[in-house]
Amino acid sequence: MHVTQADQGGHGYPRPLLQREAWTSLNGPWEFALDRDGVWTLPAQVEWNRTIEVPFAPETERSGVHDTGFHLACWYRRRFTFPVGGGPNRVLLHFGAVDHSAVVWVDNRRVGSHEGGYTPFSFDITDACKPGLEHEVVVWAVDDPHDLEKPRGKQDWELEPHIIWYPRTSGIWQTVWLEEVPPTRIARLRFTPSLKRWEIALYAGIDGPVTEGLRLRACLTTVHGTIADDTYAVLGGDLHRRITLSDPGVDDSRNALLWSPASPTLIDVTLELQDATGRVLDRVRSYTALREVSVQGDRVLLNGRVVLLRFVLDQGYWPGTGLTPPDDDAVRRDVELARAMGFNGVRKHQKVEDPRYLHWADRLGLLVWEEMPSAYRFTARSVRRLTREWEEVILRDYSHPCIMAWVPFNESWGVPNLPNSAAERHYVQALYHLTKTLDPTRPVVGNDGWESVATDLIGVHDYDADPARIARRYYTTEVRVRLFQHERPGGRRLTLTEPSKVEHPIVLSEFGGIALERGETWGYSTVHGPDDLRERYTELLHVVQGLELLAGFCYTQFADTYQEANGLLDVERRPKFPLEAIAGATLGVREPRPGGSTQVPASPDGRAMMPDAPPFPALFGRAATVTAAAPGRVNLIGDHTDYNGGYVLPTILPQEARVELALRPDRRIEAWSTEEPEARPRGFELGDATPPGGWLDYVHGVTRALEAGGMVLGGADLRVSTEIPPGAGLASSAALEVALLRAFRAAFALALDDLALALLAHRAEVEFVGVPVGVMDQMAASLGRVGSALFVDTRTLAFEWVPLPGDLLLLLIHSGIRHRNASGGYRARREECREACHLLGVSALRDLEGATDLPARLRTLPAPLDRRVRHVLNENQRVLAAVSALRRGDLAALGELFHASHESLRREFEVSIPETDLLVELARTECTVFGARLTGGGFGGSVVMAATGDTAPVALRIAREYHRQAGRTPTILLPPLPAQDLGARLHTEEAYRR
Repeated sequence: MHVTQADQGGHGYPRPLLQREAWTSLNGPWEFALDRDGVWTLPAQVEWNRTIEVPFAPETERSGVHDTGFHLACWYRRRFTFPVGGGPNRVLLHFGAVDHSAVVWVDNRRVGSHEGGYTPFSFDITDACKPGLEHEVVVWAVDDPHDLEKPRGKQDWELEPHIIWYPRTSGIWQTVWLEEVPPTRIARLRFTPSLKRWEIALYAGIDGPVTEGLRLRACLTTVHGTIADDTYAVLGGDLHRRITLSDPGVDDSRNALLWSPASPTLIDVTLELQDATGRVLDRVRSYTALREVSVQGDRVLLNGRVVLLRFVLDQGYWPGTGLTPPDDDAVRRDVELARAMGFNGVRKHQKVEDPRYLHWADRLGLLVWEEMPSAYRFTARSVRRLTREWEEVILRDYSHPCIMAWVPFNESWGVPNLPNSAAERHYVQALYHLTKTLDPTRPVVGNDGWESVATDLIGVHDYDADPARIARRYYTTEVRVRLFQHERPGGRRLTLTEPSKVEHPIVLSEFGGIALERGETWGYSTVHGPDDLRERYTELLHVVQGLELLAGFCYTQFADTYQEANGLLDVERRPKFPLEAIAGATLGVREPRPGGSTQVPASPDGRAMMPDAPPFPALFGRAATVTAAAPGRVNLIGDHTDYNGGYVLPTILPQEARVELALRPDRRIEAWSTEEPEARPRGFELGDATPPGGWLDYVHGVTRALEAGGMVLGGADLRVSTEIPPGAGLASSAALEVALLRAFRAAFALALDDLALALLAHRAEVEFVGVPVGVMDQMAASLGRVGSALFVDTRTLAFEWVPLPGDLLLLLIHSGIRHRNASGGYRARREECREACHLLGVSALRDLEGATDLPARLRTLPAPLDRRVRHVLNENQRVLAAVSALRRGDLAALGELFHASHESLRREFEVSIPETDLLVELARTECTVFGARLTGGGFGGSVVMAATGDTAPVALRIAREYHRQAGRTPTILLPPLPAQDLGARLHTEEAYRR
């Protein structure tokens, strides 16, 4: 038997979700004949006069035929060598796809037929094969070029491609291959993950005789090891089991298993069919993932957190090969390019893509909308054909983690009289409900573009070239009803249901379509050159990403396709302007503008001044060899949510903690800190479990966490300094931990990425220092970026950077009252949340989101636990709203969220004190400050204010009045003021009088 892992032409394993070790590709040269008028019906009638390169369609250059004319049928013949007979095994002949219908003969015996140009089929040819090694296969493919009742997608019915339709694809266009299988075998697989139950539902279809004692073993592994290894009795041809995974609870490994574009973690699956003696009859490999797509209100959620869909429309054609990818490298490259341009997903348009594309999207992390190619007439025959093939599509691709939505119809193609035809509306509704029946785990877009009658998402196609009109049309949720009642992009009604009842997420699923003026090409609008395209794309994307009404967008399109030249890439996949600039615009990173900084530097190098302190050589008699730093953070919103599995939104500060290091020949750590500027260095031996006390506990905790994680350290001298006032609620301890870990990473070549470093810092503080903090501070210090907020889902550890609007300026004033997280009220609040979880029967308060009986459940809690729960749940929603406000630049909305958050911290969570309340009230008197709130754990600390304009005089006025009323001397941390020491010294009263 011929064993191969990459066939001729390098197209890769054709069935990635169910793989066996051995397979034989039949790609390559076949005998070929065109039958333009459909005269032949039997192989004996065919005049074999040409050769074709399979799997490329005869219309393509790569096929060697390159005949783009009309023809009703085409014939294929190939002789192959394969051992058949002489044992119990069976031989299967597989076709990835043949457009549109196929009849197959093997050794002059008809083995079967299939209709549907986009789905796979196979035949057991064992009994058809004659004895011996030499065999012959013949394929008759019928594909009427004028048939508009079949699903055909973008395949043109005119002789030459026009507008947005492309050359036809006839006959074989995906891999043909052989497979030897045992008589009893695993034939079908389906995986359904559940994050709520922390399990994966397995369906295995067994073909062949089921004997007594038959068992199926399922082994699930990740890079970290085996997570499940179970064996089940097989009692019939269909086996359904739930594979329960070991739930590590709040441990970081739970989040590490979740699949997302940012972290496409796959779970490898090995399945063995065993007889009663334990002998392995069949073994296959597959993969799955823990991933959940859902809709909540007007937003799309991935793994329980809001995700902005940044999609690009992809027609799925390649130059010279049409619908068929040139090879597996080309498929992978397309996925990589989409990601490199900043997109987190693709809308595969009017094509059921090759499974290899979905495989690479699974592996590399790219969401996919799967769309059924349209028929263009509404008849009983077209309904039967499309419905049957759509069901096959869903069954083929159900288990791919990358697929996030199903789309049976596009722009009412195939249902042209949808507004006026009850039968057509019933058809769309029926396919919507059929899809939800076959797969209730994903959203379904019943009819993308307009005229929606049954859907989970509203897809809108709008090629308006004026960004200002786009902004007015979609800028806020308040225009929703007006949009559905009066606006008609494309001249069509967006929904055929009552507009006031439409509450689904809205996705701008086609827009842009900007083409370069290059000869005989077509686009929805045109520009003159690459610089113009860059400017238009950047402007359009900036507007679209700030529109509150939208849950996502899909730009048209990925690459030029034949005459449709509106791609971001040309037909050869070359970017039309720099890839980095495309990605920046896609991700909403605006190019720097004069005066656009969100912070005012305190000194010429943009940093606050460090406290006076002896340099490293004066302390240790030699120079440091490693220097590392990490910033403090101010949490814009989302306090006391991180240890409850919620959302947070911090941004980093210009103030830093800094560590200088030199290696020692022993295993001792000697350290000095600006916390004790008059003291001599002190230390401890590595491995000593006794905390040394004070600030040195954090150094000790970091080394203990590193060693507990299997990292090898040596001795070191350390100089620690900080610009961040301890106890100000600005994550001074997290900045120190991250700076220490960065220094150790550099000094001892430790394999730690920034996320792993943040988690290790968190472990150091919680387990070894004994401070019960959430993970926000360490993630902000390790992953934060200047000019952006870090939006973190602390349950999944998924994160993204949210650019801060250029006119948003932050004021940050420390009350002068230091808090301590390791004791007192903060610890008590954590215990109260833990007790509430126990009484409500949930593992984290966030589990209560969406509970319909929440008010009744809260009434069962004793005071003050009910108030604690209300704060956490409402604060999570405020974080999501703040992210939306930042994206659309709505500073007024952000300010209202600040005020609401502070009131909740004061009344519901009871962590504010009179001094921080006073700072908030003073901020409310300033007309350029539109929001203020306590930030951090509370019981002291700082107040953050959102403002615009010249903030320095405002900060001084607030500080002066605070000093007068409270009798305490505050510290202004933002904006950094020239000639002021912002690290440890407090401003004097004279500073406020100047």
